[in-house]
Amino acid sequence: MKSVILLLFISFSVFCQNDKLYDISKYESNDLDREGEHLRKILNLKEDDVIVNLNNSKYVCLIDDNVFCKVICGNKLINTIKLDMVKSNLCKVYIKKLAELNPPELKSEEGKNGSRIRVEDGGEITIKIYKKNKKLVLYSYAPDTYIREEVPFFEKRKIFVECYSQLLSFFYDEEFYRVKALDTLYIYIERSKEEKKFANIEIINNTRSQEYQLSFGNLSVNFTNFFQRESVVLTMDKRKFLKKNNKIIRLEYLNKFCACDLDNLISTRSRLVYLVDNKDSTRRKVKIKKVIGGSLLGWNCYD
Repeated sequence: MKSVILLLFISFSVFCQNDKLYDISKYESNDLDREGEHLRKILNLKEDDVIVNLNNSKYVCLIDDNVFCKVICGNKLINTIKLDMVKSNLCKVYIKKLAELNPPELKSEEGKNGSRIRVEDGGEITIKIYKKNKKLVLYSYAPDTYIREEVPFFEKRKIFVECYSQLLSFFYDEEFYRVKALDTLYIYIERSKEEKKFANIEIINNTRSQEYQLSFGNLSVNFTNFFQRESVVLTMDKRKFLKKNNKIIRLEYLNKFCACDLDNLISTRSRLVYLVDNKDSTRRKVKIKKVIGGSLLGWNCYD
């Protein structure tokens, strides 16, 4: 393991030494719109720090020898993850590979026989790297399709997609994937003073339903409960229910994510979701409300 870490460190050091003429790479341009400066203010970074913007919500930040993964929702920093040494060095290697890519090669539409390949309704990936007053913009539309068709420079697209996927993976831990895989989820509304600092809870009572609007800064999550036929009262110790049920998540945990990640965790399209509102429960009785929804309003993870 030590030899692997040393190899990764050396490879990134060589990259820095070989590109002294450039802040990022030979394909960089002037950051005329001062996007990097704006991000540095939100992320509280210095001019020499490197920012890697993954589709405008997730940011890998190189600060001295440390690497941080930061999530911005709107103009607000909502989560920061410090990577360990192994992940940090891997991260630097992926950034080095990205800095070596020539942007026009990621957008080539030429087919094998010189014909032009046009793809509609494909996904797109944008990565922007900032340092000082420079930036490098890498963009590819429907890269998987062009890789499959082996258009010119498809190998470069493969590197681009791989680096993007690997960098993105550093933002998620085992708990995220565990919760995402659950077929049943209980969202616990604690009603504590700490919870009120980051979450606003509004209940709208209609004739046949009850709507919960949960707001986290720039995001809003809506759930609807259809009263009696969708509510169950469990006669059991509330503390035991909360402690032993590994399908319960709290609003504090949800507050770490932007819209697309939050939708993956709590959407009722792919799982059963129940709300457990502390104000409806007693020490010996726990009321759970089956809900539908999870529609999200606010800032998305992707443009």
